[in-house]
Amino acid sequence: GFGLLGLFAPEVILGSAGISFDASAGVTEARTMYGGSQLGLALFFFWAAGRAAFHVPGLVVGGLYMGGAALARAFGVFVTGATDFTSISAMVMELGATGIALISLWQLGAFGAAKGEGEA
Repeated sequence: GFGLLGLFAPEVILGSAGISFDASAGVTEARTMYGGSQLGLALFFFWAAGRAAFHVPGLVVGGLYMGGAALARAFGVFVTGATDFTSISAMVMELGATGIALISLWQLGAFGAAKGEGEA
């Protein structure tokens, strides 16, 4: 949903953050980053979800992506003092997604010995 909206109507997504476009290059950039990139990630996650060997790599990509977004947003909030609903709610969602990825990776044994190793 988000990637399709970013591809076909980027002004809807970015308008809620107070961003407007004065040039066609800006609209194209938004379509690329909020449409194409998001759709590409979604396809990867769907593909990885269907292959057990790619569950951990998929969670790592998702966790790093959302964690990076949360850190960048937190930096932006700190620098600008933005406390608007869009910024804060997006950061909460990004932190939540990062937490879910970390918990899932922990449950899959990605932070230590693989399940079954070292057990007697």
